[in-house]
Parts: sequence; C-alpha cells; structure tokens
Amino acid sequence: MSVPFSAPPRPKEPKKTIERKFHPETWLYDLVGVGPEGHTQISLTTPDSITTWETDAFCLSQSGYGEAERVELTTIQPYFIDLTFPHSVVQDEVFPLTAQVFNYEKTCLVVGVWLSDSPDFKAVKTYNEDTHCICEDQSEIYTWNVTAKTIGTGQKFMELHIVVR
Repeated sequence: MSVPFSAPPRPKEPKKTIERKFHPETWLYDLVGVGPEGHTQISLTTPDSITTWETDAFCLSQSGYGEAERVELTTIQPYFIDLTFPHSVVQDEVFPLTAQVFNYEKTCLVVGVWLSDSPDFKAVKTYNEDTHCICEDQSEIYTWNVTAKTIGTGQKFMELHIVVR
C-alpha cells in the first residue's frame, strides 16, 4: 500500500546515529540482595536484540534455599532494518543494496526510505514508491542497483535514510 509521505529535508550535517551493539550471549549474572522482605526491583537495559530470555533465579539464606519460578522475557525493537550488501566491490561493479524493514509494532507504520547522493556510488532504485505503510508483522523491501564509481582501499560511504512515523 502506498501512502503520501513528506520526507523531512535531507540533513546537511549527519545526525548522530545510535549503534546497537549490546548483544550478549548471556545476561543478568548479577548477585542482588533482596533484604528482609524477600523481593527487590532492579532497572536494567535490555540487550539490543530480538530475543526471548529465560530466567533462572535462586536464593540462599540462613533459613534455607529458594528457587524462583522460570519466567520468559522477550526483548524486541518496534521495527527492525536488515541491510544486505557485499563485503567488497570493484570499480564499475553493479551490486544490489537491499534494505528490508520489518514492523513489530501493533499498529501500522509509515516508512520512507532514500539514499543520499554519493561521489563514490551511483544508485538506481528498483522500486516505485519511496514510502509504504507497513502493518503489524509485515515487512517491505527496498532495493537499489548500485555502481561503484571510484576505487581505493579506504572506506567509501553511502547514507541510507529511513524515516518511520
């Protein structure tokens, strides 16, 4: 479904990006005192992944041993973007750059996607609409055929902009 969308002006200065880099294999190996009441509350930052965590807790005291019932905690992001592109390319090589946007919200999201101009790459989009309405548990794929215009061993950049409303 295509919807009207007014993308914000493209920024002259790059915005600070939030890099998701907290991806532990295990989580919450902390010793936490519960006090005489036998319970406590803790505030934590959940990992940056879509995962279901299983709890396993026990306590020791002078009067004995106790074990808490297992509970599941699911961490999720409201939407997720999966980028697919090659590790390296050579000058004049054409390769696909694909951005797949998944919606895990209970409501529909209006998503706008575009690539900034780059002196290092020429990109031609292969889709018709820059914006889509992506509803719960659905995704949309945006693909560009990209040509590498320059050579070099340094990093070359393209900026992919995704606006979600």
